[in-house]
Amino acid sequence: MTKRIFIGLIKIQIQLGNFAIIITNKAEIFYTKMVSTDTQFQDKKESTSVGTLGDYELLQTLGETHLYPVYLAQKEGSSKIVVIKTLETGDESFTNECRILNLPPHPHIVALEDTLKDVYIQFRSESLLNKFKSRNPKNAVVMELAENGDFFDYMLQGPLPDSIIRYYFEQLLDAVEHLHKNNCCHLDLKLENILLDKDYNVKITDFGFSAQIEEGKPLYQKNGTPCCRPPEMWKMGSDFKGYDGVKADIFQLGLLFYIFVAGAPPFTEAHINDPWFKPILAGKWDVFWAFKEKAAKLRKEVPKVFDPDFKTLVSQLLNVDETFRPSTIEEIRESNWYKKTQPATEAEVMEEMKSRKKK
Repeated sequence: MTKRIFIGLIKIQIQLGNFAIIITNKAEIFYTKMVSTDTQFQDKKESTSVGTLGDYELLQTLGETHLYPVYLAQKEGSSKIVVIKTLETGDESFTNECRILNLPPHPHIVALEDTLKDVYIQFRSESLLNKFKSRNPKNAVVMELAENGDFFDYMLQGPLPDSIIRYYFEQLLDAVEHLHKNNCCHLDLKLENILLDKDYNVKITDFGFSAQIEEGKPLYQKNGTPCCRPPEMWKMGSDFKGYDGVKADIFQLGLLFYIFVAGAPPFTEAHINDPWFKPILAGKWDVFWAFKEKAAKLRKEVPKVFDPDFKTLVSQLLNVDETFRPSTIEEIRESNWYKKTQPATEAEVMEEMKSRKKK
């Protein structure tokens, strides 16, 4: 795995285990994540089993930085590999996961295979039991496996071509629109929660922070990944009046869109203490874009100048005032950037993503 560090204007690439870190000047850490170098899985007979959970053999852990333990698994009598996410029995995240995963199926949302309640993990050894400190019963969701991992890994090689972005943005919009039409919002849309299946198509996952939408009723829970929270979630005291879940998702789609094009997040966190966010907070988008384009030229990065229609769409999606963001996914589809940009073909997407996976 590759560890890439960006400090000031110097890009340093270091080989260091399975860690991937992106840091910008002023040593601002945007993301830290342990990732696997590939998604090749050993045959059940050759793998070191972790233990069992109900009728499932836990073949191996899937990373160790997940908020909840996640395992590759195989049901007794089946050759199919699945993913099992375990949660404490009293954790509301289980209800949230089930709410979304029990919606009508969508091709770009990870599919539910099974749910388990009040089951114990039978670890293969005392050392594993001590490592995972899991002596309590668990609830679990069993999901399809996305063979090509998550999107974070593929962005380490820099910005995507516009046609590839258009291809993936369409899939993301379709999936999020499906949630909204079923009165749900995700609230934690980020690269790590966008999986890729065997054909490199999107599968959105991780609905532990999701919420049900009721018309006219704001949401009040402040959860999800801090660097992805919209500015309205950061308000305090009497200034915090709740927020619109749909508009929060649209803000996070704006962050993803920017990262796809620029290769890095626009800011660390969307609140007043973040120097990268201050020009946006003040409505000075010209200052923000001038700074970003100057920095890109100094680093000899592409793009050095951002497309005007891209800038317009980003300024709408990341608007500080949620009432001025698009109200529906369809409004995003009507933007000039979306309409003028032709999506790549499936073959072009496969070629691009396979090349990134090899690096």
